[in-house]
Amino acid sequence: MLQLLQEARGHRLSKEIILEELAVRLTTEDVEKVFSTIVGWGRYGEIWTYDATSEELYLEHEAPVPAADASAT
Repeated sequence: MLQLLQEARGHRLSKEIILEELAVRLTTEDVEKVFSTIVGWGRYGEIWTYDATSEELYLEHEAPVPAADASAT
């Protein structure tokens, strides 16, 4: 989800787009329940914000990209 948000224009995705993406990737899961879990954990971890009025998930600031392991070079 973080990668999708980082690549999205304005770092925003609508709930509809996210539900479609979840349905494609998690064909046997209840995508509404998974969406609620993703929103809750992301908000708890201060990774993203969800605006229930506009039904958009977004990054308030650019989330850091994990650095490559320096010992692997």
